[in-house]
Amino acid sequence: MMLSLFGVNQAQVQRYLSSRTEKAAILSCYAVFPCQQLVLCISCLIGLVMFAYYKEYPISIQQSQAAPDQFVLYFVMDLLKGLPGLPGLFVACIFSGCLSTISSAFNSLATVTMEDLIRPWYPQLSEGRAIMISRLLAFGYGLLCLGMAYISSQLGPVLQAAISIFGMVGGPLLGLFCLGIFFPCANPPGAIVGLLAGLIMAFWIGIGNIMTNMGSGTAPSPFNGSSFSLPSNLTTTYMNTLMPSTTRSRPAGLQRLYSLSYLWYSAHNSTTVIVVGLIVSLLTGRMRGRTLNPRTIYPVLPRLLALLPLSCQKRLHCKSYSQDLSMEPTVFPEKMSNGMLKGSRDKEAMAVAEEGLAYQGSSATFILQETSL
Repeated sequence: MMLSLFGVNQAQVQRYLSSRTEKAAILSCYAVFPCQQLVLCISCLIGLVMFAYYKEYPISIQQSQAAPDQFVLYFVMDLLKGLPGLPGLFVACIFSGCLSTISSAFNSLATVTMEDLIRPWYPQLSEGRAIMISRLLAFGYGLLCLGMAYISSQLGPVLQAAISIFGMVGGPLLGLFCLGIFFPCANPPGAIVGLLAGLIMAFWIGIGNIMTNMGSGTAPSPFNGSSFSLPSNLTTTYMNTLMPSTTRSRPAGLQRLYSLSYLWYSAHNSTTVIVVGLIVSLLTGRMRGRTLNPRTIYPVLPRLLALLPLSCQKRLHCKSYSQDLSMEPTVFPEKMSNGMLKGSRDKEAMAVAEEGLAYQGSSATFILQETSL
């Protein structure tokens, strides 16, 4: 899942492309890792502090029936209730962090939709109308986000819902990139069919899991009034217990597929894309009649397949990669890490790329930075 988020996620790639150099983009990834570990350690520490606090001060009946995601808010209210303003500041920080991430996602979605889906069909679209359409797209994605908020409430805790959605969407996308990078024999029909198969499988399992949980009524168990007492030197504390009313039976049939853990969504869906894409590519003639760019292939798989007999290598079309290594780099149009075109005819444009303006002859043309894959 982390590979799909930091490697092929559109919002993350847009941040990479906004970096001045490729080295700066790589350093940003290295800088994020210790920060993530720090946040994870703080989250675990908060859980330990909550356990110690509520061991001394038992939670109320209302708090015991709350969702697990609400325990932190109750803990902040109980701990900081004597300091006016701090609980509200804590909640405001949570919402500000969420809104900043959501706003960047809306911007990315609107940009991709406009540049990749609308601009190719309407190239003469004016800038004013394009801005208006982008705003309407962002508004529409906001309404879609509200609908997804209701669906995510049926997925369980917030963390589980987020990982499930990322696995359902990011897993097939990661599989598509891995198919193109590690398998030279993959062709466009195989990539398209594999991606569709991965998306269908992802939403089939994900939505099936949601409907199964809604149909089986996995609501919290009813509050049991039975109690027991703990002797103490000063007083007697009565603690209420939550007793499960039913026992879960082992899933059978499609229920076993729907019971797949949300932590496996990304790996399962990406594997589906790779397997289906390879099968379709081999059945449709591999990369016959097409020339591969060696810079788009990671040479691990061809080197491993070099251990196979020559007949198997020819069937898997692995010889094309080694043949393409001898081709001139100028045959393939490349782009720099920041999205700017490079090549012999763009040297003049690269010289003034920082100003965002390139002079070709006597006319000035802007170099647009690519913001999507």
